Amino acid sequence: KEEKVVENAAYIGNEVLRPGLEALAEKHAIIGEVRGRGLFQALELVSSREQRTPLTAADMAAIKGALTEAGLLAFVVENRIHVVPPCTITAEQVAQGLAIFDAVFARFASLAK
Repeated sequence: KEEKVVENAAYIGNEVLRPGLEALAEKHAIIGEVRGRGLFQALELVSSREQRTPLTAADMAAIKGALTEAGLLAFVVENRIHVVPPCTITAEQVAQGLAIFDAVFARFASLAK
């Protein structure tokens, strides 16, 4: 309570993380949808936004590997990356993570139509 963990989680989730993920979705066609609430978000990765065609398991494994190499441990389920940082995360740390997502998604831009 003294450290305002709940307030930090709400602020970071709603004012920093979600808008950052939505900005990435506007920039990268590989992101078919951003969904979630607060600090529990998910990115659905697709090869076609119009048809909502999920990326293959092999493509997701390659993206997960690239994220790991870049220093971001990704929680991948099927064609989704669950973005669930700790409640004590800072805006600077979120910015670091978003920059890693941005760079990796740019490397895999050819997977999306």
